[in-house]
Amino acid sequence: MTSNDPADTADANARSGRSAHPTKDGRRPPLDPLDVTPTPATLAEELESSAAELRVLDDELRVQRARIAELVALRASIEEQRRWLTALLPVPVVVTDGTGVVRSANGAAAHLLGVEAAGMPGRALGAFVGDEDRRVVHEVLAHRPDDEPVGVRLTFRSDGADPAAVDVVVASGPHEDLTWTVVGSASAEPGHTNGTKEALRLAEAVVALASLPLVDATAAELVPGVAAIVGAAFSDAYAVSLVLGPPTAPVAVSTTSGAAAAADGLQVWTGEGPSVDAFTSARPVGSDDLTLDARWPHLAGGLRGAGIHPVLALPVLVDRATAGVLTCYGHTAGPIGPVHVEMLGHLAATCGAALRAVGEQVRLREESAHLSDALTSRAVIDEAKGIVIARRGGTPEEAFAHLAALSQARNRKLRDIAREIVEDASARQGGRVPRDEGPGAD
Repeated sequence: MTSNDPADTADANARSGRSAHPTKDGRRPPLDPLDVTPTPATLAEELESSAAELRVLDDELRVQRARIAELVALRASIEEQRRWLTALLPVPVVVTDGTGVVRSANGAAAHLLGVEAAGMPGRALGAFVGDEDRRVVHEVLAHRPDDEPVGVRLTFRSDGADPAAVDVVVASGPHEDLTWTVVGSASAEPGHTNGTKEALRLAEAVVALASLPLVDATAAELVPGVAAIVGAAFSDAYAVSLVLGPPTAPVAVSTTSGAAAAADGLQVWTGEGPSVDAFTSARPVGSDDLTLDARWPHLAGGLRGAGIHPVLALPVLVDRATAGVLTCYGHTAGPIGPVHVEMLGHLAATCGAALRAVGEQVRLREESAHLSDALTSRAVIDEAKGIVIARRGGTPEEAFAHLAALSQARNRKLRDIAREIVEDASARQGGRVPRDEGPGAD
């Protein structure tokens, strides 16, 4: 039975720590955040609402865990794509684990050693080098080149052939792997004449791209480094441009020469050109002389006298979607040679793998942050329930119902209410004045 006696009301206010009278500035003091009692009429609805919120949190956790597992699998597939790309290289490439055991080798490496590529995995790399060079291999394994690739000279013992002394670039990869790329042999195959210098530059570029720091980078931040590496693989007769996003409205652009920058800028301005067509069609687009090509009259007119002639633009694909365009511009008349066309194809595919990897890293960081927030929210709610039980008594279910009532009364998320209660309790324990409360609030 409720009493209407003013004395009883004042007495109740005194027991609860509240004042029935306003302060000097005309405002009533704030209510104790723990002094809200849900009415029986709303308790069931509030409890169900808050329980639904917790169910949503649990669902979010399951989704986040599944997503992280998916990202881990995607990272593994990126590594497989990297190995597939190295298998296409015309120079020998061997991938080992951190102890020097061969994981994979491409056809050029198998030819150099006079063995079948399928028979190399599982064998120690030291078994393929001379006795004196095994010490060099062991030193590389003991001092893993995590910061940047290192160069060594090794003499490989080839079955049925004379030992071959070659220069090798060793770079670290994911999962503690090491990539050993031959960059100093005259040729990995007898009679091979298909652009030896270009093959070595391609190998060095692939090693450099595989060694880029992807963990804390974004795709846009990666573009200048990728363009510089790709540009270094080509002679001075060519310039390279890497565009992230559509060439008419790029997200990021990096070029290796002023002429390439001018050509990219004119394509943005005119809305036409090989890079634009390569992006929209997801197919390679080239021209033997850009200044005479009738397909892009406005671009051709603007580039006359700029020192740009042949061009080849290749789409950079990420998960079968066009993420950007890699374009090679020639400074001298005549078509781009087949060796450079092949190089550009390999490098465009490698660029796609790098962009995909950095994109997955970004998503992994975001998903991890969301998961951490969800776990923190659950922990804060549990801690707030303990504080309510300590001060009011009751069961965990009753404490949760009390938090739910506060959430409804203040029209705020339950986890925010819980965080406020935990912070206020911590302030009280430390002798500090709780937030939004004056002295004597207890």
